[in-house]
Amino acid sequence: MKRTSAHRFLARVSPQAVPDVFVARGVADVIKAALNETGACNKRKCPLNAVLVVWLVVGMSLYRELSVPDVLKEVLARLRKRAASLPLRVVTKEAPVKARKRLGVEPMKVLFEKLACRVDPAPSFRDLRTWGADGVRMTMPDTAENEAAFGRPKASRGTSAFPQLLGVALVDTANRQVKDVAFSRHDAGERPGCISLLHHLGPEDLLLLDRGFPSIEFFDACLAEGRKVHFLARLSDIWKPKVLRRLGKGDSLVQVSGEVLLPEDQWKGGRRKYRKVVLTLRLIEYRIGGKKAGRLITDLLDPVAYPALELVTLYHERWECELVYDEVKTHLVSTAGGTLDTVFRSKSPEGVMQEAYGMLVAYNLVRELMAEAAALHNIDPDQISFIESLQVIRIAAREMTGGSTSEARRICRRLLDDIADCKLARSRRKRSCPRVVRIKMTKFKLKRKHHREKSLDFAALVRLGGTRRAA
Repeated sequence: MKRTSAHRFLARVSPQAVPDVFVARGVADVIKAALNETGACNKRKCPLNAVLVVWLVVGMSLYRELSVPDVLKEVLARLRKRAASLPLRVVTKEAPVKARKRLGVEPMKVLFEKLACRVDPAPSFRDLRTWGADGVRMTMPDTAENEAAFGRPKASRGTSAFPQLLGVALVDTANRQVKDVAFSRHDAGERPGCISLLHHLGPEDLLLLDRGFPSIEFFDACLAEGRKVHFLARLSDIWKPKVLRRLGKGDSLVQVSGEVLLPEDQWKGGRRKYRKVVLTLRLIEYRIGGKKAGRLITDLLDPVAYPALELVTLYHERWECELVYDEVKTHLVSTAGGTLDTVFRSKSPEGVMQEAYGMLVAYNLVRELMAEAAALHNIDPDQISFIESLQVIRIAAREMTGGSTSEARRICRRLLDDIADCKLARSRRKRSCPRVVRIKMTKFKLKRKHHREKSLDFAALVRLGGTRRAA
């Protein structure tokens, strides 16, 4: 490609593509550190610098309703304040695609991990920090590469419309920030992904889990020597623990046992070996209204330090995980009319993973600003609207100060005030909604692989005249 003065200018200013409101929070420095650590820094000057491409990937989630070339225009429009003559179509439409391939997945993953180190909530329950973990499945374009890498779930009439990616996230229930995530194929289990996230937690943490996670293997992993992660999980009806002692009404000390598979290097003659695990835990039984009774199991054995009623009430904060997934899928990366209704837009597995980490970076940046605004104005983060905050952050991201640190800080402080003004008009309602859908089936046939569009020359095929033969 022939270099022009616009290309040379863009090559010079593209390392400054990070919005000033995030520069004031040190995000630009973290991006450079991630690029240096992964060796993704540009060795030569090019119009689409690696820093600009990183922010382009993040912007693909902040501006999901826009196409990738239009997201690049949104970034260039901010840089245009330093040179009014900079055209918005300074590079070809294929250039962002090639630039994303050069960047790869690893820089975005390292960037997410470095920013996630900031997630350090204060204790919110009896000197314990509360966390939630759950799985979510996200769709992507229907390509052979995506299907081979991530798979396609089965449905009642064949298979699902799109390949899907499984993500298991560790969520701070106080501020709804994602501490870490484990991505895998759609058919991988959620429990192994959750176990891989336990290294972030310790004795000062309490993990809230749905009924799909409890197992002897999982409990043993939580209570491993040197880790001792506390947990509070819902127990399914198939569990029949042995009651040791009654601690109170609906509160019992129980014993559960089972076998845990040993590492492969400890097998003999290729035969699997197991070790016996016997655990003493606490079972809490409760009922809400006239609904079916529920059961919770935990390693917090002291009924005085951790009252049963408080634990039952606390458990329902696990729903914060579902709200995180709702904010990400329904609001952050929601698509506009006429756009393919998938979470990701990339047609290759590498592009999907790059987008996935960019999406979590964008979400955590928004949630971090909301948490800071809530602390500054003494507001509960749950009382601030995510949708309105996202909109004011998008507006603030368009401002360019020309490199003035003091001005960038002023913009950031004003943004925090604007976010605090996004307070919800009413608190969260105490309600229960049935899990039902309006439309289950349609009258159209199921789409198959041979149902592809065809090129037709209508002018050559059309014939004038009625269906009846002339007399």
